[in-house]
Amino acid sequence: MTSLEQQRTKNLLDKASQAESSMYLPLPYQNYPNFNPAFGGYAPERYGQGYWADVTDYWTLGWQGAVQYNMQNMPDNHEITDWNPLDEKLNPDRLDGYEQYADELLMTNNKEHFQYLKGRIDEKRNASENLQWSDRWSPHLLVGLANPMYLIPLPATLGMGIVSGFARGALGLGAIVGAEEAAYHMTDPTRTWKESVMTIGTASLMGGALGGVLGAIGRGRYKKGFMDETGKRVDREHARNEGRMPDSPYNHPDIKISHNASDIAKATIKKTKMVIDKARKVFSFKDKWKYAESKFEPIGKKIKGQKRQKKLVGINIDVAKIMQQWKEGIRFWTNPIAMGTKNVFKFDTFKSPLEAIQFIIEREAAKTFVPRKAILELVGKGTTKKIIKVTQKIPDKWKVISKVTDPETKKVIELVIQRKGKYIEKQEPFSDWITRVNNHALERVNALKVGNTSFVGVITREVAKSLTKSSGYRGLFNLADAMGLDKLFSKMTPWYRAINIVKTKFRGDNYLGAKPWELGYTGVDHNGKFLGIRKPADVKALGEAQNKFALFNEIFEDAYAVFVNGQKRLAPFGVELSNAWTNISNKVNGTTWFKDIMNKAPKEWTKSDFEEVFFLQLIEPTFLKGKDAFKVITEAVSKTRTLLDDTGKIMSDLGMFASNKGAKIYKVKLSNNLYTLERRLAVHEKQLDALDKAWSAGAKISIKKWDKIVANMKIIKNDIKEIKNRIKETDDFILNSKEMGYKDLKENYFPQMWSHSAITRYPNEFKDMLFRYFKDNETYWKDGVKIILDSEKKIMARVNEIYHDIVKGAAVGDIDGLMAHVYRKKNIGGLQYLKHRVINIKQTELFFLNEAGEKVWFINRNVSDILRAYWTRTSPQIAMAQKFGDRHMFGEIQRIRQHILEEYISPVIKKITKELDKPKPNLKEVAKLEKQIEKYQNSGEDFIQNIKDLRDKTLMQFNRADPTAWSEQMATSIKDWASMATMGRVYLTALIDNGMLVFNHGYKRAFGGAAKQFLRGLETGRKSRRALQDEYGEGFDVLMAQAGSRFQETGGNVVPTTNIITRTLNSMQRPFYIANFLGPHTVMAKQMASYVATNRLLKNAVLWARGKPVAKDEMEFMSRFFDLNFAKAIEKEFVKKNIQVDANGNWWANSLHWSDDDLALAFRSYVNDSVHSTVITPKGADRPNWFDAKFTFPKFKRDATGKMERWEIDSKLVTLPAQFLSYGMSATSKLLMAGMQRRDGNVLSGLTALMALGYFSAWLKDPYFHKKTFTENTIRAFELTGILGIVNDLNISLETLSANQLGVRPAFGARPLFGDANVGDRVGEPFGPGINLITEAIWAFTSEEAKKDDRAAIVRRIIPWNNLLIWNGWFRDASKSIYGTIEETVTD
Repeated sequence: MTSLEQQRTKNLLDKASQAESSMYLPLPYQNYPNFNPAFGGYAPERYGQGYWADVTDYWTLGWQGAVQYNMQNMPDNHEITDWNPLDEKLNPDRLDGYEQYADELLMTNNKEHFQYLKGRIDEKRNASENLQWSDRWSPHLLVGLANPMYLIPLPATLGMGIVSGFARGALGLGAIVGAEEAAYHMTDPTRTWKESVMTIGTASLMGGALGGVLGAIGRGRYKKGFMDETGKRVDREHARNEGRMPDSPYNHPDIKISHNASDIAKATIKKTKMVIDKARKVFSFKDKWKYAESKFEPIGKKIKGQKRQKKLVGINIDVAKIMQQWKEGIRFWTNPIAMGTKNVFKFDTFKSPLEAIQFIIEREAAKTFVPRKAILELVGKGTTKKIIKVTQKIPDKWKVISKVTDPETKKVIELVIQRKGKYIEKQEPFSDWITRVNNHALERVNALKVGNTSFVGVITREVAKSLTKSSGYRGLFNLADAMGLDKLFSKMTPWYRAINIVKTKFRGDNYLGAKPWELGYTGVDHNGKFLGIRKPADVKALGEAQNKFALFNEIFEDAYAVFVNGQKRLAPFGVELSNAWTNISNKVNGTTWFKDIMNKAPKEWTKSDFEEVFFLQLIEPTFLKGKDAFKVITEAVSKTRTLLDDTGKIMSDLGMFASNKGAKIYKVKLSNNLYTLERRLAVHEKQLDALDKAWSAGAKISIKKWDKIVANMKIIKNDIKEIKNRIKETDDFILNSKEMGYKDLKENYFPQMWSHSAITRYPNEFKDMLFRYFKDNETYWKDGVKIILDSEKKIMARVNEIYHDIVKGAAVGDIDGLMAHVYRKKNIGGLQYLKHRVINIKQTELFFLNEAGEKVWFINRNVSDILRAYWTRTSPQIAMAQKFGDRHMFGEIQRIRQHILEEYISPVIKKITKELDKPKPNLKEVAKLEKQIEKYQNSGEDFIQNIKDLRDKTLMQFNRADPTAWSEQMATSIKDWASMATMGRVYLTALIDNGMLVFNHGYKRAFGGAAKQFLRGLETGRKSRRALQDEYGEGFDVLMAQAGSRFQETGGNVVPTTNIITRTLNSMQRPFYIANFLGPHTVMAKQMASYVATNRLLKNAVLWARGKPVAKDEMEFMSRFFDLNFAKAIEKEFVKKNIQVDANGNWWANSLHWSDDDLALAFRSYVNDSVHSTVITPKGADRPNWFDAKFTFPKFKRDATGKMERWEIDSKLVTLPAQFLSYGMSATSKLLMAGMQRRDGNVLSGLTALMALGYFSAWLKDPYFHKKTFTENTIRAFELTGILGIVNDLNISLETLSANQLGVRPAFGARPLFGDANVGDRVGEPFGPGINLITEAIWAFTSEEAKKDDRAAIVRRIIPWNNLLIWNGWFRDASKSIYGTIEETVTD
């Protein structure tokens, strides 16, 4: 017989010997037959307590738990007795199991006190045991944050910087927790000093970390009085958006506005929601023409004999009178009595009563802030003397006759000046002064409406200055406040970096600040939005709005359907159902043995046959002459040629062609650039002179400064030489164009794309063709000299030169020199920067006959490929030329450099010169100014580099690697394969788009107006799709296989692939994104987004232009893109009936028929931007450089000009890790930052909708959703919403790499998203999904840890198209079954 104690010990030993997982951890996965971690998801419920139980236990262990226990269990009996805990009679258990607490327990007063302490010890033990197996750390943090005392030191760290913020946060929180621990020891005798030390140390580190983050985010932002100023600014900005009266004049938020608006006035204003204070004493002015009065308070001490100064503190305004007169048609600004001068304004100066009210406020304030001038009146001969401060400017015609010095400092403090003639000083006439006051107030009001009169054009230096003057603000194009996120993400992409440089280094310069916005848009707001200054139309959207490929595709597909089937095609959401079926059936069943296509019956033609004939008719218009059976093709070709001619005319007007006309326009631009460079050189010469003076005065100047200036001058001189060479080259080309017949608009033009594979496969045949050509065209011009190819040796040299030029162009997919500046050598008889062909051979002759008598063409004949590449390349180049004057932005970059020199560096040089002209110059000040110049130079070069990166991304010329190289082909293949292997169910993630529609437009417009109209019939959907493609240059996601680029980085390649594997995988992309429903879904989502945006923008623009009230949220949305000038221009198109409203209330822009082409183009670009912000689509401005196949890393040293040197790797291989990160990067801007900026009702509604759709998507995607915990499902739903942007993706990577030890899931005790990460997962994670599949496969087939199910899973996952919704389940079962059979066979 064993004793009770022995049995108890045995049970404990047996229990301890069991597997740890069966005691405390989740049950083994094998107990759940339907569960396999390789397929994703977690089936079993968590074993143990939940999240809030962990919170409770941490609460119990803390001082809060001690206080709570003390209040609930403190014994009433505090009497000291002869109690002895070690006495077995009084206490049979003595201290068994509590030995470590003997000191505390032995000091107890009585038995009740003893039991009280034991109870607290037991409570803490239970909590500690419960938490022993918890892998959550966030409950501990949550309990800490529940203590408001911990938050006290954190606001004090704002704006201090990282180090100072860390120190203050650590000391502050450490001190608070230290004081708490002292109190803790008084309330909890079980608390040990070791626990206190650990707690104080941890709190100090946590406080330091939070303080450092807050210090970094708030750097330069949170200064004294910041919160009060920010509150007033936010109130003011919202007031403007809501259309109600502002609270104060510009630049004076401290002036309080009082008004007498009554309920009648409120009813008159309707939706403007004017703020009314019922308690305010109602006032009115009897004078008919008096509308306001100022209120002042004395400032400073009263000095006898002097007039006491006063401060303007408020303005009373008679709003009721203004509103009543408005109703009666009285416009006070046309009345000389009301205006105080005969210089009155026009009747239509103000379009709404709110503008008139704003004018009165600004006018009343200007009476204080615009003083009357002192003028001189000549009264006789003699002289007039005057004393001025040394800091004042000496007026014209006045001379200094003596100086007044301070007896102590010996410094000059005043100047005595004199001029000829006896003058008396008097105030300017009242009428002159009040005219200036009125004009000043009008400028302030116009700041709400100011903008560039050219709706497409660039914001020039002059326009930027007018914006600064009229609005009173720099930093109009800084990012609007996003609660510190704008600071956090300020260096992630070239777009954000450029904006941040302008803000921090150039004080928010409006000219420089506009440049990033002119190149791209990321869905966020700029500061100018709140002052009525619209976002510039960006080149990226302008280019997409001019892409005519969709129009061509409609022509081509319609023609094929009619020619083959005699009826219209069926293509819902861009999916070519009928044409695809016809093409496939004719390939399978057609009479393919006919060598001559023309002998086939039309119903047997494949699309390749049709395209071949289409191509031949395009390059030779007489090919089908007299053949009536092919009338459908000739008409379609004629329509296509019209599209090409339209594009050609725009390019011709912009001087983009290499012709007599284009070359002359180009030469003028070069001359302008030459002038800018010569001005820059003059500034540097002044800088060098100033440096020489400083050295002569004894300043210690490093030789590097001379070297730097000389190096800059050398570079500018080289640029001047380069420009002069280009002018010579242009002159040569003008002469060559006469010899070779280059025309501006080539008759029957069709883009020419050389076939790289054919030319490199048959180089001798191609060179023979070139030899024959140059034998007949034996002259060209070089450096103004006519070169004659009068020998075979010269001809062959010329042939080889042109051959290599054409091969390089073919490798990058160039079309007629669009990218010649990337690869073309100088002086080969062609221009690098204008579009043209280097040889003028007819396209019908660009082939040779092989041994079998078949034609081998040296040019690409796939019309769709050619025109897609042509319009994809030309559209942004056209937009770039429209915006900046040339298609490569060269001139604008020179103007940026000139602006920085003249506005920032030159004034500093003048200060240096002025200081050095003094008898005893301050050499320390000179050195300080020299450093300032260096900072401006460095910052300017950094800004320009980011602008160049954005430019190249927009022009699709960022990655300069050879697309035919094996590395590029391999990277493309890996990404295509990975996308088809993993994105079969991406449609379930794309459901989130409906939430973004709510986020940007609200529930009612998303699911009320838009959905209702689309459900009424197919006509609305059909018209919206046509508008989406024809007007806004969007909706090609099925046609051009672009849908996948929303969720993965594709590299943006438009070059036809050459490798057979790459070509095969690439050809599978379009049907794949139809089969997984992402393509059709994206087209539908963009239709809805463009329809809602168009209706909102047009309708409210007309209301705004007519002075009618516009709802608050409508004004917020419209002001992202429009200013009042833009709205007025749209209203004119509406009056002309170019904009139509149908019977159902739908607004249709019809912008292709507007009278103002610039307005139409800008409007289309804004709708395009809105669509991309709703249906989140990554663009170049959203992405870091390496996402676009160029990895750049700074060398942290600058060249002589101040440019940061950097390593560059051009390869798609560097994009492999970023394949699925583009969406997250774009969502960071368009969702996270945009939401933090706006903070309106639609944002809240959108976030709610996104979260609901996130749960819905998680439920659809995860077969084990119902078996997971609420915490796990919530985390996954939140990730799917994309609310945190790239942070979500980085968190998942962190969890995988750390084996679920770090990240959100470990913080909440949730299990890994994709099962326990194996070695293959962790090795492959940093290199992207394609490499990850490979490393997982290696692990599954080489590791002893891998099981049969792991191998079955990886076999399935590497098969393209495996997880499409239609057969995902079948594929899973089949892969397990097939792999099991194979393994059994091998075993046998």
